[in-house]
Amino acid sequence: MTLHAPLRPGDRVKVTESVREIGELRETKLGVGRKWIVDVTYTNQRGELVGVETYRMFGYRRRSEP
Repeated sequence: MTLHAPLRPGDRVKVTESVREIGELRETKLGVGRKWIVDVTYTNQRGELVGVETYRMFGYRRRSEP
């Protein structure tokens, strides 16, 4: 998380999520899936940027048991 400005009591915070990257399908021991990178942006009531979180994750579908 990168912080850009302090929040104060009474501030209203707007949260916006955006997908930055979706990787190609690949097979792992967990199953077939892909890498995702998601940015979560926080702004205050004046539209000022207060923080950005970046999530890197791997989403997959479990292999079916025979």
